[in-house]
Amino acid sequence: MKTEDLSKLLVFGSIQDKKEIISRLQHLGVMHISKADPSNQLVQDSPMQGVDVMSHLLLNLQYIAKQTNLDTSFTLEGLPPVEKVIEQANEFVEKHLGKVEDLSNEKKSLLRKHARILAQRSEIEKLPFALNHRVPSAHQRIVLLSENSVAGYPFPVKLKIQQEMKNQGQFFTEVFVLNKDLNQLHNSLRKSQSKQINLPEMPLGSVQFLHTLQREEKDINEKLDEIEKDFFRKINGKQSKIKFLITSLENYREQANITQKFLQSKNFFAVQGYVVKKDVQRIKNSFPETTIISMPADTKAPSKLKNKGFAKFFEPITTMFGIPTYSLIDPTPLVSLFFPFFFGFMLSDVGYGLLLLISIFAIYFQVGEKFKTPLIIFGTSAVSSIIFGMVFGSFFGNLVPITPLYQDSFSASFIILQVSLLIGLVHINLGVLLQIYQQFLKKTPLAKALQVTLPIPLIEGAVVLLLFKQYLAAIIVAIILLILLYREKGFFGIMDITGFFGTWFSYARLLALSLATAGVALAVNIVAQKALSLGKIGFVLWLFVIAFGHLFNFVLNIIGCTIHSVRLHYVEFFSLFYEGEGHPFKEFKIQRKMNGSED
Repeated sequence: MKTEDLSKLLVFGSIQDKKEIISRLQHLGVMHISKADPSNQLVQDSPMQGVDVMSHLLLNLQYIAKQTNLDTSFTLEGLPPVEKVIEQANEFVEKHLGKVEDLSNEKKSLLRKHARILAQRSEIEKLPFALNHRVPSAHQRIVLLSENSVAGYPFPVKLKIQQEMKNQGQFFTEVFVLNKDLNQLHNSLRKSQSKQINLPEMPLGSVQFLHTLQREEKDINEKLDEIEKDFFRKINGKQSKIKFLITSLENYREQANITQKFLQSKNFFAVQGYVVKKDVQRIKNSFPETTIISMPADTKAPSKLKNKGFAKFFEPITTMFGIPTYSLIDPTPLVSLFFPFFFGFMLSDVGYGLLLLISIFAIYFQVGEKFKTPLIIFGTSAVSSIIFGMVFGSFFGNLVPITPLYQDSFSASFIILQVSLLIGLVHINLGVLLQIYQQFLKKTPLAKALQVTLPIPLIEGAVVLLLFKQYLAAIIVAIILLILLYREKGFFGIMDITGFFGTWFSYARLLALSLATAGVALAVNIVAQKALSLGKIGFVLWLFVIAFGHLFNFVLNIIGCTIHSVRLHYVEFFSLFYEGEGHPFKEFKIQRKMNGSED
């Protein structure tokens, strides 16, 4: 329930051994290297030589990869010497970059022509009449698109209307104007609702011109297909080498850049970082001739989460709010339990749960492991929805009749409200217990810890005493509560009392969304049933209403249940104890996947 315990390390080494120590640290892959503060003896280090060369080669190789649509499926097995990688990268770039650039420039030129053709086709095809002849001369034809007929506009020049036709609420007018009057016409157009359609020269008319554009478009598409084949031929058989070079250079560039966080003197350098306590001895054993000082991690340490198995998939929900502060509570295990529970309680329909589960399997077979984390989150939520749907007897509302394990949502609404509020109390008090534990972790003085953690238990205690008609005891507890709140927040501390009840009653949304899901589903079924009385078309309408009605309700409630499940954690739960002010622990290690993604 708290972040991993870390140790802070200071590694001192000879400048001559810097490259070797950096390489070994990267291969160990257990240390988070942080930026050290300069001192009188040590100053900030700078990137190692060669980083500019590696960056330039990377840009060229990544350009080749992008232009040739190279996929990123690659795993680096080992790092050869940097000199060998740079030599191979230089040879590859010199041999292939020019050819790829030529093909890329040709492709860009063809795409520009293609875009121009599409724009011209669009303007001509929407005209309701054909233009028989259009060539610039001493007299210029212009086609205008306006909201109203051009004939009604007081243009400053005399226009001879060639053709005019209305199409889809707009007037298309071909007019005849002298070149010398064009500027006046354009000025007038800017002030009116009309606009000019820019058309190219069409000596044979618009119909023939469209045929010409279609032929040109077909030729361009054929050339683009050929260029894509040429791109493939350029890298065919070389894909693995490009990926190997890019991934290796990314790792070596990381080595060269990491020294910006180091300190150095004339003969020595220093590395500051954090490691998990169990890895301290491993690092010391790997550098027997290097001075390594180990000490407890300070408040600036990064946060390494230690969730395992199922709970690990819910880390994004926690970290989206904020990274847990180092050495304090990580609530992810509780999030992994309550998020699916809240989601399922609010959706509570077997049909919608099955539909969500089927959607998740369909997405998984399409994208594989790429979106595994959100699929696990929503998959468990779908199972929870199915379970609660069976409890309340809802299967697309009442479309598929099933016997509830308890009662339907409407019949048992008051009991469900009571259960929702009871769940809220459990959730809130878990937050209070975590706050107490957190004050212990922070070694807060007892008086301060009690001042922070006691108000909610005192409010609950006063309410319970009132329910059991222990009025004197309730008054005493209330007085203690008011004193605590006044000492901590002054007169406005009393707002914490109403705030508690607002937070508690917020859990009534569990009932509200459960009823909303069932209510809309029931309404869809009633409308669909009415449609069956409309004769032969009734069954078609029934299918339409059932399909689109339930799909709409499904999508709307998936969004709603997600938002409110998250909200119950972020607003009601996390506000009681959570300090998400940390920064993530990131090991300095070999990145074996292309584009810097980890194993």
